[in-house]
Amino acid sequence: LGSSPNRWPKKLAITSPIERTPRWPAPRCIGVVSRALGMAAARVMVALAVCLQVVEATEAPPLAPHDFLLPRRQLSAAANPQTKALGPLASLAGRWAGHGQNLVSLPDRRSMSQSVLVLQQAFTEELEFRDMPEVVLNRGFMPDGSGQSDQRLHGLAYTDNVVLDSVLYADPPDSRFSNKSGSSVHSENGQWLFKVTPEAEAQPWTIMRMGSIPHGTAIMAFGGFNVSDTFNATHELDMLSSQYDFPPGEHLGCGCFGRGECVQPTEFLRSQLEGLTVASFKKFQYSTQASSKGGGVVNTPFVNREVQAGDFRATFYFLEVAAGRTGPRREMLLYAQTVMFTFEGVCQGGAVSQIQWPHTIVGAFARPP
Repeated sequence: LGSSPNRWPKKLAITSPIERTPRWPAPRCIGVVSRALGMAAARVMVALAVCLQVVEATEAPPLAPHDFLLPRRQLSAAANPQTKALGPLASLAGRWAGHGQNLVSLPDRRSMSQSVLVLQQAFTEELEFRDMPEVVLNRGFMPDGSGQSDQRLHGLAYTDNVVLDSVLYADPPDSRFSNKSGSSVHSENGQWLFKVTPEAEAQPWTIMRMGSIPHGTAIMAFGGFNVSDTFNATHELDMLSSQYDFPPGEHLGCGCFGRGECVQPTEFLRSQLEGLTVASFKKFQYSTQASSKGGGVVNTPFVNREVQAGDFRATFYFLEVAAGRTGPRREMLLYAQTVMFTFEGVCQGGAVSQIQWPHTIVGAFARPP
């Protein structure tokens, strides 16, 4: 505008020859600024509305937790044709209900002559498997530069709830367990996973089970499966007996506390199969043995101090039972599982020693109506 006062707009005033900053009259200044801000705010609101419409129209699919760490990679069906496959676990999806028996040995500090309580219980159990929405991706890296080897898992999330029916045996007799019918004795949730993309490993596995138990225990077990149209019940149950039953007579130096023969948990499963014709079956086996180079049983410090829970193993049978030659088939699920407890016990003669005792559970399920 130059330095001459005559060149300023008529409604501007210069207070001195040196001061060249114009001063608007206060009322007009406020009005102009208000109108300018109002128009700018309106333009911003219109722009935001347009942006929101665009975002809604092109919203990306939700990200899995690991996608925040590494970018999502879309694979074609040809590159991974089994992306959504549950493999052998597909038959387990849905609800199951049934009964079983539990045999457990617990430290009992109240008695000087016997520091162990042996307890056998009958229970009702409900088990539900739900399909996981997407394949789980574990990204890998080959250090020799040959490329990235990813692992893909798919499976079923499960919940397991057990309610006590009755106490079949307690030694010594204990009133704490005599009137607990209908109470919850076990709760567990976790996943059964199938390895969709097998890779070279020193100890290969195809299925795994992860479970969390409110006692303060978590398990991670690995294993495999078999599928067959021929089920030899006698052979299979004899194999289970060698893994899950107790030998007659003295058990690990302390005996069965006066009983001539320890309880045989798998006899319960044998009774469930009497008179049935099995058309096909799948066998699932899990273990936390150290040779798998992973997994195990993890406990809280309190549990480790009182009763150390060690190796865990489980065997499940999915059975299709035939109702005659032309009748419909029904499905059954049988299992036996055990975890080794290590605790201090008083053996014969009063000697105190560490004792290993299996906590064994057996059960039989059917599809609820």
